[in-house]
Amino acid sequence: MKRFYGIVGYTALLCCGTALSGAASAQGTDDQAQPAAAPATTDMIGDIVVTARRREESLQSVPLAITAFSDDKLKQQAIFSSNDLDKAVPGLTVASSSGSPGLPTFAIRGRGTNYGAAAGAVETYFADVPLSAPFQAPTLYPQFFDLQSFQVLKGPQGTLFGRSTTGGAVVIVPRAPDDTFGGYVRLQGGTYGDFQAEGAINIPLAGDKAALRIAGFVWQRDGYSHSFAGTRETLTGQTLPAQDFNNRDQQMIRATLLLKPSDTFTNSTVLTYQRVADQASAGAGRLLAPTATGFGTVPDTGFGTQYSVSDVRFNNQPRTAFAAINTSTLTLSDALTIKNIAGYITAKGSPSQGTNADGNGSATISLPSLPYVGTNHQFTDELQLQGSLFDSRLNFIVGGLADITREPRGTGSIPIASGTIQTPVCTTPTTCTVAVSSRFAGTDIDSFGLFASGTFEVTPKLSVTAAFRHSWDHVSSLSGSASQTIAQAPGAQVPSVPQTLTLNETDFQGNTYNFGIDYHVNSDTLVYGGYRRGYKRGGFNDSAVAPLPKSFGPEGVDDFFGGLKTTFNIGGARTRFNVEGYYDKYQGQQVSFLGLALVSGVPNLVTVTTNVDKTTYAGFEFDLQSDVTKWLTLEGNYAYTDANNDKWTDTSVPGLTQSLADNPVPYVSKNKFSLTARLHGELPDGKGELVFAPTVTYQDSFNTYVSSVTLPYATQATLGLLFTGGAVPLLNINGLAAGANLVPSRTLVDLRVEWNHVLGSRFDIAANATNLTNKTYYTGTSATVIFGVESYAYGPPRMFTFDIKTKF
Repeated sequence: MKRFYGIVGYTALLCCGTALSGAASAQGTDDQAQPAAAPATTDMIGDIVVTARRREESLQSVPLAITAFSDDKLKQQAIFSSNDLDKAVPGLTVASSSGSPGLPTFAIRGRGTNYGAAAGAVETYFADVPLSAPFQAPTLYPQFFDLQSFQVLKGPQGTLFGRSTTGGAVVIVPRAPDDTFGGYVRLQGGTYGDFQAEGAINIPLAGDKAALRIAGFVWQRDGYSHSFAGTRETLTGQTLPAQDFNNRDQQMIRATLLLKPSDTFTNSTVLTYQRVADQASAGAGRLLAPTATGFGTVPDTGFGTQYSVSDVRFNNQPRTAFAAINTSTLTLSDALTIKNIAGYITAKGSPSQGTNADGNGSATISLPSLPYVGTNHQFTDELQLQGSLFDSRLNFIVGGLADITREPRGTGSIPIASGTIQTPVCTTPTTCTVAVSSRFAGTDIDSFGLFASGTFEVTPKLSVTAAFRHSWDHVSSLSGSASQTIAQAPGAQVPSVPQTLTLNETDFQGNTYNFGIDYHVNSDTLVYGGYRRGYKRGGFNDSAVAPLPKSFGPEGVDDFFGGLKTTFNIGGARTRFNVEGYYDKYQGQQVSFLGLALVSGVPNLVTVTTNVDKTTYAGFEFDLQSDVTKWLTLEGNYAYTDANNDKWTDTSVPGLTQSLADNPVPYVSKNKFSLTARLHGELPDGKGELVFAPTVTYQDSFNTYVSSVTLPYATQATLGLLFTGGAVPLLNINGLAAGANLVPSRTLVDLRVEWNHVLGSRFDIAANATNLTNKTYYTGTSATVIFGVESYAYGPPRMFTFDIKTKF
């Protein structure tokens, strides 16, 4: 509670101090009738239109913590993938998942995707459609080209964005067609064979009645991580060559048709197709080593470099996705509009990506290429009624959402969630057998929600907001497994047909709601605060066997927040400052831990989701932009996040209980900041603008496993059998004390140099250097050290790129 009061007090001090200075500045100008201070010659701050309340509004007028980027801003900060967002968004951690350490997941204010059956706490929206696939199922990849905006919304967003947003939402808005012919082309080349081609063309078809916009993106880059040659592939026994991984191989295309047959009706259809063949995998990590006092770790071969040993061939099939999104808007009157958003997504791909998740030459956690890829189909439809009443003093939105997700369930088509192989048993050096197994899971999810939100203007400066949503979720999971022992030989593969299938299904429902108040001190200063209630459905642990729990319950969160948004002048420097503090109490937060399940006598590593009784998150974050002079713009942000398990009772083994509250909350980086100095100036005689922009980012260390100190009894029992043959019934391994389950702190330096409007032309050129000091750093761990080996996901080394762009 002291932590809460301290954070509230500090945030209030920042809010009040800045608000009063803004108010005093405005009051002094009014009272003395003095002209406003002249803004900098080049105003780099500007504003951006966001859709955080499901309607278009100015970023600075929305009483929510939002980090938003225009398409140009994404390019200025060299953001082309989810990983790149990590250095630009306060409160956001882009970590690599434990199941596939080379693949990124979003965590906002320490809350994100838990591997296992739980839905993520951060939902991604593209063109107003949620990309809410089941765990590990393929879906549409986030797009970073030809966008109107890219928005990161902090805190629970359940009333307007659905049930799985207890941490926040990422909202991607593609650029819409307009009635002007034009477009752009951008080309990029660089080290590691980097090549990007991006462009768009906008074509008016019938004046202002119809328009078509076509955009595309291609990215090729060699892998920056490597495996040593000469290791035998566990599954086939063949000798593997040196392999590269963590590459980029992406192709995306998007077409948007906008129709305006009348002044009252608009229809937009977005069609997009993408192919992603990145080969993502873990790198070398640490090995568990027994000591005289317990357990420690030793570095694996290649640890701390971009090299590792692998016993898996990186040849997973590409992930493909197609999406069709239709949005119709009918204006009934000046005060009433109906909007319908229908979306269909079909995606195929390997869920585990065929990675060597242990980053090691042993078969501890090897994920071979699967016999066939998984498929996921999703249909959504959202109907909204937006309007205003009482001379536009009340703005409201009411609506409903249907979200239907289907995975195949046929005997030969049910998705393989993962495949595993065991260490070979050899009677001669060339006569070996391996135990192989597959886990199958076909999940159907039917989600429905009804919601309403309204903002009432009490006075021209004071407004209140209230919102409510009720969600119904039906989860049906058909799961199974198969194991066999086969000869180690070329062409060997894991089973593709389950031996048995089990159906689990149940219903969940819950409420989300919020109440907020905001006050405009003046036209440039907004103070706000409120309360939000978040909800997330429960689910099943398909692969768990007794004593591991087969299901887990829903989670809820009570979020208290307050903040300030202000724009003002300091000595002629136009400055924008936004800050928000929060205090969140979770009940039944869903987390996952590791266990073993025997399938036909073959041990399989499984993930199990359970509920923590009570968890508290608290913190604050701010961002600052200032046109210090006509040639210097400073941009900075900072986030402080603190989290603790207040109560966590372990009941994983019947008849035994213990407290797990001493475990640190994962994915919480306590301090994180970024600072960019953008020096810019015009060349004489209209020859263009030069820009020199270094960026420094820092992030504290964070834990990657929910049970890094004290393991649940079910896991302890598994380890007791695994390491002592049952002589020690319950064996606890403190991962943090052993030197594992931790991503160290890091400081990174980037640099961008631009020459815009080269020699007065339409061409812009730029050079980027990312990770300028060539620091070796990590983005995640597999969190599997308790089973003998832990892998690490490595961030990119120093890279140089050069790009050229022109608009027409």
